[in-house]
Amino acid sequence: VSQHLHGILNSKFSYPVRFIMAMAACPGGQTVAMATEGQGLVMFRPAARPPHRWVQFHPNKDGTGFPSWNTYSVCFDSQGRLWVGTLRKGVVVGYIGRRGWQWRHYDEICRPANARNPNLPNESAMTFNGPIGCHVFAIVQNPIDHSIWISTEAGISIYYPRSARRKDADLRGAHLAADGAPSAAPMLFGRWRYITQANGLPSSPVDCMAFD
Repeated sequence: VSQHLHGILNSKFSYPVRFIMAMAACPGGQTVAMATEGQGLVMFRPAARPPHRWVQFHPNKDGTGFPSWNTYSVCFDSQGRLWVGTLRKGVVVGYIGRRGWQWRHYDEICRPANARNPNLPNESAMTFNGPIGCHVFAIVQNPIDHSIWISTEAGISIYYPRSARRKDADLRGAHLAADGAPSAAPMLFGRWRYITQANGLPSSPVDCMAFD
């Protein structure tokens, strides 16, 4: 499939995208995101003019904060954020800010600074602020409650957005997109749940997930 897509994209749209691992389209269909091996994240906007039709994100691209050349899964959520799973860097969440796409890297654990020595982490206050594991196999969104399910070598991590009764809760700190509408929130303000072998998962990683 990857080589077939490469042939179509290269012949019709003049971009040599190779080793496509996963694809996802935004709700309106204006953007298609492609997870690739060795080329980072590639976005395709079919309606844009040729110089702006293709956008690539990788560690050498200044100012975006994208951390990996190897991406394996992509998913647009209901707020327009793009979730990208990487080979060894965990999950990156993208949003449209004042300067285009910006990225936030969610690590496995958060270590608040030590009050006595700001250069040292406060080991007693370590908390999870992202998925467990670093090799992300799959990312999907539950269409019912809009939770995000992430499969890694360590298990399944589930991100639950704030309550639907507080629809603006996940939009704090959002900027305005180019068309004047609020962009997706740059921060995640929901809660996380983790499922591991202790909860009955098999020892081999779950490499595919889907909701019917």
